[in-house]
Amino acid sequence: MNKPLVSIVIPNYNRAHLLKDVISSVDKQTYKNIEIIVVDDASTDNSIDILKEIQKNNKKLTIKQLEKNSGANICRNKGVELSNGKYIAFLDSDDYFKNDKIEKQLNIFTEKKDVGFIVTGFGEKNFKKVNEGYINIKDTLFQNNLGGFSTVIVKKDIFQYVGGLDPELLSCQDWDLFLKLLTNSKGYKIAENLVIYDLQEDSISKNPYKVISGFKIVSERAKNLNDTLKLIPKNTLDSYHEYYLAMRYFKLKDIKNTRKHLKRSLSIKKSLISFVYLIFSLFGYKSLNFLITLKKKIFNRG
Repeated sequence: MNKPLVSIVIPNYNRAHLLKDVISSVDKQTYKNIEIIVVDDASTDNSIDILKEIQKNNKKLTIKQLEKNSGANICRNKGVELSNGKYIAFLDSDDYFKNDKIEKQLNIFTEKKDVGFIVTGFGEKNFKKVNEGYINIKDTLFQNNLGGFSTVIVKKDIFQYVGGLDPELLSCQDWDLFLKLLTNSKGYKIAENLVIYDLQEDSISKNPYKVISGFKIVSERAKNLNDTLKLIPKNTLDSYHEYYLAMRYFKLKDIKNTRKHLKRSLSIKKSLISFVYLIFSLFGYKSLNFLITLKKKIFNRG
């Protein structure tokens, strides 16, 4: 029986210095029936030169260069449009696959015919870990608890059915996609860490302003979805989203907006942690930072 083709879509912008190692992590996959599609987002470095050099010895590699810088979502959508595979795997150009990632995900698709997409572990530190097995959409309504694009492999027809990625989102594109996929299919989590993240200084996840912008949009979509599914009490979800925003503004050292969203969270639903954070925030950023730092030390001990 022929093994299905997996299309690995890599968006790239000015990551010439990483491309050889990133593509090498795909070439080393134990699952061999793959194609690699790199969509370059009008890079201004020598990315295209590097890609063409790699392509000379790699017939699986397709290169598409956009005429103008358009964003990673448009790159990913274009990569899927150009793909020939039954399955789509995404890989950011600053991440790396472990050698057996694709094979282990394909094994799950073979065993569980009802699964539409699969994510893997990635060394979660700031995420609430999801256990091995089917994914519960209820938990994903609170926030993205599944990781970034590099963990994902999805059936191409389902990705297309949900409309692909929203090109207007500045961040939280992965969370938005997970919600759409879980509404229309079943998801599965492999607990093993099969992706290595290597965050660069220009990574969106390191830009709190973009994270806040995207979160506000996708959180409204999550709330509307919850209104339909009725999985979480409305005040619980609304209060948590306000708390999440407070913590994002705290990272910006914006204590005024931190307090504002803590107050909103408490006005929706009482919470001891939000109340304590609010009290400490009244004494300024340093006071709240001391408490949060102490809390992390206590819970990370041992």
